[in-house]
Amino acid sequence: MKVIPWGLAVWAVIACGCTSVDPGRPEDVDEADDFRKELIVDADRVDVFLGPTSEGRDISEMGLGMFALSVINQICTKDDDLFKYVHAGNRDSEDYLRGPFQSDPEHEVGVVTIMATRGNTTQRSVVSQMLDALRSIPDRKASAREQAESRGRLATALARLKYTLQRAAAEASSPKGL
Repeated sequence: MKVIPWGLAVWAVIACGCTSVDPGRPEDVDEADDFRKELIVDADRVDVFLGPTSEGRDISEMGLGMFALSVINQICTKDDDLFKYVHAGNRDSEDYLRGPFQSDPEHEVGVVTIMATRGNTTQRSVVSQMLDALRSIPDRKASAREQAESRGRLATALARLKYTLQRAAAEASSPKGL
């Protein structure tokens, strides 16, 4: 019998798309309902940022960052693989945002987007779009044109985030979402 190294076996399972029961689904109906309600509230909270952005006004970076932490933490509680990625090396979500994400936001959005193709798609897409919104915050030191372009990207990212949060809430309330 040939023994396959542990790491190779893990990559083989990932490549085949063979995973165990999705850890991103709440087991308890009450927990699922609470999770669904939180997603609905989050979708509504997006408007706090989307409205001013769509009108060409700046938003609070701190406010969006705190909202991002809340959303990322919420999704990570339902997704073991995403939790392990964000919290690698015993860091918390804030350390993740200040470290790997801030150092290379395009890479981090890409990683989470790829993770979304491998399971727990809607919930991981929420995190990917949250990260995309964060990387689109206009730089106040940039030219007016560059700020306007960033605001446009931010508005698009926030609109996608709101839609995906609503979709995640609908999935969490359906029998398949459990």
